[in-house]
Amino acid sequence: MKNLLDSTQIATLFLDIDLCIHRFTPKMTEIISLTTSDIGRPITDLAIKLLDTDIEALSLQILDNLMPINKEVIAIDHTFFSMRILIYRTLNSVVITLEDISKGKQIEEKLRYSEERYRLVLKNSPLIVAHIDQDLRYTWIHNPHPDFKVDDYLGKRDDEINLEFTSCADGLKYTCANSYYSTKT
Repeated sequence: MKNLLDSTQIATLFLDIDLCIHRFTPKMTEIISLTTSDIGRPITDLAIKLLDTDIEALSLQILDNLMPINKEVIAIDHTFFSMRILIYRTLNSVVITLEDISKGKQIEEKLRYSEERYRLVLKNSPLIVAHIDQDLRYTWIHNPHPDFKVDDYLGKRDDEINLEFTSCADGLKYTCANSYYSTKT
C-alpha cells in the first residue's frame, strides 16, 4: 500500500478516529506542511494551507453521520481543489483527498468572461441574431423586429414558416450547422 500511495498524484491524508495523522501521500505535503515525524500528531497541530476549511470539524462530522463530504476548497495560493472526505472502515480512518481542479476553474472563468462579452455585443448590436440547431430549427432569436413574433418561429424551420428564399437559405444554413456540429462530435 505504501508504494501505491507514494506513486499517486492525488493528495490523500489518512486520519485515525482521534483525528491524528495515520499516513499521507507525497502530494499532500504541498497542501499541508507534513513530514513523516507528523505521523501520530493531531490534525489541529498542523498548518493547513486551505482557506475557510476546518478539516477537524468536517472530519468530526463524517465520523458522526458517516456521510461522505464533497466540496470545493481554495488554498492560500488560490489553487482550487475538489475535496472528498470519506470513512475508510478497514483501517478505521478518515480519508481526505484533494484533487487540483484549478485548470477547470480557469476554463470556466474564461468561458464566463467570453459569454459576458458575447452578451454585451449582442445587447448593443442593431443586428438580428438567430441560432438554429442541426435540424435548422430556430432555438433563439435576439433583437427581433417589434412586429416579429418570436414564438411563431422557435422550434420551426424556414420551410415550415413559408419564408422566401427558403431553399437557398436552407442550403447555406445546413452547411454551416453541419460544419459546426461535426466539430463537436
